[in-house]
Amino acid sequence: MNRTFAGTLRKDHVGQSVTLAGWVQKQRDFGDLVFIDLRDRSGVCQIVVDRKRGADDRLLSTAKELRSEYVVRIAGEVIERAADARNPKIPTGDVELLARQIELYNAADTPPFAIEDEVTAAEELRLKYRYLDLRRPPLAQNLMLRDRIAFGVRDYMHRQGFVEIETPMLTKSTPEGARDYLVPSRVHKGTFYALPQSPQIFKQLLMVSGFERYYQIVRCFRDEDLRADRQPEFTQIDIEASFIDEEFVYSLIEGMFAQIFPLAGIPVTTPIPRMTWQAAMDRYGIDRPDTRFGMELIDITRVSQAIEFPAFRTAQSVRGIVVPGGAALSRKRIDEITEEAKKLGASGLVWMKFDAQRGSSIKKFLNDASFDSLRQALRGGESDMALIVAGKQTTVWDVLGQLRVRIARELKLIPADRWNFLWVVDFPLFEWDEQSQRYFARHHPFTSPAPGSADRLESDPGSVLARAYDVVLNGTELGGGSIRINRSDVQSRMFRALGIGEEEARERFGFLLEAFRYGAPPHGGIALGFDRIIMLMARADSLRDVIAFPKTARAQGGSARAVRISSGGIPLWRTAARRNRPRLRPHHHAHGPRRLAAGCDRVSQDRARSGSDDRRAVACRHQAVGRAGHCPETMKPFIVIKQASASYPVFVGRGLLDRVGSLVGAHGRAFVITTDTLRSRFGDRVAASFKPSAEVITMPEGEAHKTLETANGIVTQLLERGAKRDALAVVVGGGMVGDTAGFAASIFLRGVDLVHVPTTLLAQVDSSIGGKLAVNHPKGKNLIGSFFPPRAVISDTALLGSLPPRELLSGIYEALKGGVIGDRSLFTLLERRGEIDLDAAVRKAVRVKAKIVSADEKEADLRRLLNYGHTIGHGIESALRYERLTHGEAVAWGMIAANAIAVRRGILPAAVQRRIDAAILDWRPSPLPSLDPQDVIAATEHDKKNTGTKRVMIFPRAVGTCEVVSDVKESEIRYGLAAIGIS
Repeated sequence: MNRTFAGTLRKDHVGQSVTLAGWVQKQRDFGDLVFIDLRDRSGVCQIVVDRKRGADDRLLSTAKELRSEYVVRIAGEVIERAADARNPKIPTGDVELLARQIELYNAADTPPFAIEDEVTAAEELRLKYRYLDLRRPPLAQNLMLRDRIAFGVRDYMHRQGFVEIETPMLTKSTPEGARDYLVPSRVHKGTFYALPQSPQIFKQLLMVSGFERYYQIVRCFRDEDLRADRQPEFTQIDIEASFIDEEFVYSLIEGMFAQIFPLAGIPVTTPIPRMTWQAAMDRYGIDRPDTRFGMELIDITRVSQAIEFPAFRTAQSVRGIVVPGGAALSRKRIDEITEEAKKLGASGLVWMKFDAQRGSSIKKFLNDASFDSLRQALRGGESDMALIVAGKQTTVWDVLGQLRVRIARELKLIPADRWNFLWVVDFPLFEWDEQSQRYFARHHPFTSPAPGSADRLESDPGSVLARAYDVVLNGTELGGGSIRINRSDVQSRMFRALGIGEEEARERFGFLLEAFRYGAPPHGGIALGFDRIIMLMARADSLRDVIAFPKTARAQGGSARAVRISSGGIPLWRTAARRNRPRLRPHHHAHGPRRLAAGCDRVSQDRARSGSDDRRAVACRHQAVGRAGHCPETMKPFIVIKQASASYPVFVGRGLLDRVGSLVGAHGRAFVITTDTLRSRFGDRVAASFKPSAEVITMPEGEAHKTLETANGIVTQLLERGAKRDALAVVVGGGMVGDTAGFAASIFLRGVDLVHVPTTLLAQVDSSIGGKLAVNHPKGKNLIGSFFPPRAVISDTALLGSLPPRELLSGIYEALKGGVIGDRSLFTLLERRGEIDLDAAVRKAVRVKAKIVSADEKEADLRRLLNYGHTIGHGIESALRYERLTHGEAVAWGMIAANAIAVRRGILPAAVQRRIDAAILDWRPSPLPSLDPQDVIAATEHDKKNTGTKRVMIFPRAVGTCEVVSDVKESEIRYGLAAIGIS
């Protein structure tokens, strides 16, 4: 088919016979006259089917049948539109196609949202149907722009003498700025490859190899928190060259920008201005400043010392920004800004209005002279307002730097049509980490110190500048790089300054250090964020608008039915990524994580051959998962948990997933309540085990969704589907699902029994099945609900082999807690790490929980077991807004903090503390993000076990025994937080 692109037709084509093919944008039927807008990737063209101009009945009939998104081929003659019918809004607006023939390739259902330039559909829906979203002209144009820019980059780099070389995707972990994504190795059992966060070490090896000028448009992977300008898989323009200096890099990149940015209508003036890192921080509070508007930070530390305001007198730094026209802001809005500043880390925010009323939040500390001195120092006008922050230098920079941009956007002070490029140079080589009390490389450990400063690497590392540089556009970092270290002696000194010993350096970077011995040239480079560049060029708000198939904010593929993220079957692993160890205080270092020895030989291959996920035993080492012979021959439960008002059986073993219906017994109707993800993995199979099969109800995943709104949604669906008192609610999922669904069933309906099918290690038998602890509330962790006993608890341990590692480990942290307090044998079993038998671990965990929830009054104190690590763990979760750490990880850090308090109180011997801490840390909880201890402490006040300021906590006396303390002081919690680096 000799086809013409629809969006390319112009006046020059008038009189030509052409064939178009694409999708129907819209159809308008006027009887004997039908208009069709036809769309392909190049644009839209109007088609005319007109009886007066030769269309017969068959052609008109076909045209009338067309609907939005039908796929068609249309042949005809290009004609010029009448003067009053031209459409200047589209490039093809001067012409139209007079149809002679229409062929329908494919009819289409009505799409879930309109395929138009602007849509109101939720982003989640658009990502689910991404293949439809990509038909929309704005997104199609973004991807076409991406193609043009990639071609422009390659053309420019080849003309500069660079060679494009591909580097490996499967490699060992390298020291970058985020966690690695890991890929299991079939050949080297129990070990993993790391996907590259960047080709850093490989491009340096290419310089040693003598290629001199390398570049690559390369895919990179980082497991980090997502936002509008960040994706877990992204693309870099990666560049490295030998025998160069910084000026070469500046000139090279400025020349590239001058070629590619005009393709998107963005002018580039060279040379690009430069600003030192220190100047950027002092003036803008951020190392990627937006220089399109004023409101620069002004240092008033000296002037403020004359004012009798305590916060000014004791502060390391006092700085302010002046908001043009800010005197008109309401007191309500100022209070909101003050709260924003506190959330950003400030202890408070001082405001001053320079109008006639001279209002200020510290007015009682100001007289006319001091007010005028501050106004003069801040250079404020009569209609302006100043916002002032006092405190540590880094806090002042961070808070005012972010407020400056937020307020400028709100007041529309940023000119949208201005494009300010900037080089930020002279970065510090190191940054000090308060949590671990040590220096870290600000960029990476291969960045060269500035000339003449290497002699201070050991004596004064904080003063050493780096030969590093970032390029910024309108407050967005486009990329960064550095001149590298190429001498082994300087590299060794760098490692020593970072606290990396010779043995660790050889293990992590030995192949690079070895290469340096054979003559490494001076070299350097830069990596540019290709996705970010396209996002700015396209004037888009998110990277997702310029990537064909992006991940959602939860790092999942949006088109789940088309792009499925596979779930592996390896619950235990080891990795060479020692850099991922938690940053701990010195007394924990001796008990750092060991490498785990267990791992699966074959998982996905065996399951694919068997045609079932769990019916075939998977060969694993050290009996980690999948042992045969655990599926009971009879229907007898593993244990019966007895409570004051009821009792329920617990079934534990392999192969139970497909037998839930038969294990439960008679029922009216059954409803499976699970999450969106778990439905496809487990929920549908559980539903199929019932005769007739159960109906499935889904809820969102994550602690953030453990809310009354979610529970209400479950209840609504149950009622809409006619759930009666004899119905059965089957919960498939971990504690969060059980808490929420159980709360819905037992509190709102009170007549629906529950069956819990855990997909995590069974360490929450009491709380996860029936909503005893219910759901979180904005002013506290939980609302207490009444416990409605389940009909049964069923744990298919084969499921553990298919869980993502963090889900499995979250359960193991819970079980470790039980072993420390309630069962020495469980603790000993989990302490063995690589030799763990998960079936045995689950059974022991159930026995521990059976004691806790029993009616035996002798075990009354033991029922507070959940409180071991939970008061502080819940505080950490709340301070993190239930993001970044799993529940189990937060509890793990809470246990370590509680252990430190127990030692301080004399409850726990230090030797036992070290053993418990080591067992917890060897399972590698994710490192704690930076937190304000006061936020964590405040959250502990609302923990479900506490009322008012009374803090009840449980501490281990030894492995397997505990002591309940009901008067834990705030100073003790602060001490425990300091032990895990929150200070």
